[in-house]
Amino acid sequence: MSLGFVRYLASVVVFAATISVASAGSSTQPQGTISDTAAADASCQFTDGLAFVEQSQLSKKSTHGEDLFLLTDDDFEEATSSAPTWVFSLYVDGCGACKAFHPHLKEVAKRFRGDSNVQFALIDQTASVTGIRNALATPKHFPTKVKIGDRLYDYTESRDADSLERFIKEEHKQEGMFRTLEKDWNLIPDMFKGEFSQVENFSAKGFRQNVKNGNRRWLVYFFAPSCSHCQQATISVEKAAKARKQRVTFGRVDCSLKRAAEICTEEGVTSMPTIRVYEGGAHTKTYDGSHTHDALVNFVETTATA
Repeated sequence: MSLGFVRYLASVVVFAATISVASAGSSTQPQGTISDTAAADASCQFTDGLAFVEQSQLSKKSTHGEDLFLLTDDDFEEATSSAPTWVFSLYVDGCGACKAFHPHLKEVAKRFRGDSNVQFALIDQTASVTGIRNALATPKHFPTKVKIGDRLYDYTESRDADSLERFIKEEHKQEGMFRTLEKDWNLIPDMFKGEFSQVENFSAKGFRQNVKNGNRRWLVYFFAPSCSHCQQATISVEKAAKARKQRVTFGRVDCSLKRAAEICTEEGVTSMPTIRVYEGGAHTKTYDGSHTHDALVNFVETTATA
């Protein structure tokens, strides 16, 4: 498999239904993996969560003989720090529908067993996985999605092994398109050299100190790198910040970062991007218009003179 394929698949997110992990298993089972027997006996509720993102090998031991791995907030950030592509399956215990889908998911994982660049992991949503949800730009309940580069689409294909495998292979054929999108996205920092300082990057502590406990009028942009519309919104926010810096102060919160994720949860941010106005520490407006530059600047103009 080519490096381009790995990089392309690393950018594709598909949210689909998935399975739970039974706690029972062989004592010889490698930590962080789930045996075929345990998986077959598991039952869980679909929450439409299947995602392709760029990953490193898990810190937990794994073997080529195992198809499914376990991830939590504790190891997710480390796991996502480098190269191979992973398929994430988010689940919660409690429904029989998972058993119907489980054989298909397991079959796709087996078909990719010989390819070390494509691996499959399970994420228990009943555990503490707020950081993972934020990193994947997903609220607690979300529809099936497809992510291509930084673009997110509804995924409407069948939830069976052949359809999922076909999706992976068909997206591979679009590698050239991804290279173009990636190149364009990488140019954005150069387009705004010297301007990013006008939008303050908030940690949870910084947000509380400056926005919640301050007196300024803030426009705060909540986003995640995996969000579908964040490319356009990022450009528009940066331009608007340059135009209206004097009367509205701009900040942004990357909900995929551990140091900021708790703020996204506290503020009830469940979709990306979210753009809000805060005055005197209180959330007063939410922008629900187009993410184009002109539309956002018009909103800022209105807000600044209100």
